[in-house]
Amino acid sequence: NAVSVAGMILSTDALIAESIFDRSFPSVSQVLGAVGDEPATRVLAVEAAVNDTLLAHEHAMRMIVRNAIEVALSGADGSGHRVGRRQELIAAAVSPQAKVLKPEPLRRLRHALALVIGPEAILAARDVCGLSADKTRKVTRWAAEAIVAHALAGDARKGGGPGKRGR
Repeated sequence: NAVSVAGMILSTDALIAESIFDRSFPSVSQVLGAVGDEPATRVLAVEAAVNDTLLAHEHAMRMIVRNAIEVALSGADGSGHRVGRRQELIAAAVSPQAKVLKPEPLRRLRHALALVIGPEAILAARDVCGLSADKTRKVTRWAAEAIVAHALAGDARKGGGPGKRGR
């Protein structure tokens, strides 16, 4: 069973899973409304909101990921690029850092956080590492904190990054 939505072929299971996330996924204001401007606190609020929601609906998350892979393999949408809810949340979480970080390190921070906030991180922790849901949350939280700390370290302000340190 499949349905075409905006040029994409979606399985009915994926449509049901998407509707679960549409109802369950928090908005930017719900996640960051009363958090303040401290970078790690903002990012950890997003990490918790996204990864807790994904783990609470793990089966639905897996259906959505499966469908995204099937769509990409079929060439149905031609892009292979998935726009997800987490991108908006991550961008909002790090937006106050635009005063501190140059554009490229800020972009790198957003991209790095997308690696530890979202379904791919959950799948890697659960399936590759064999972690429980609780340990998955501890690892993704630690990784998000480490990424923020690194981004805010001195070399990020100077435009440095991986491979650009003096050796």
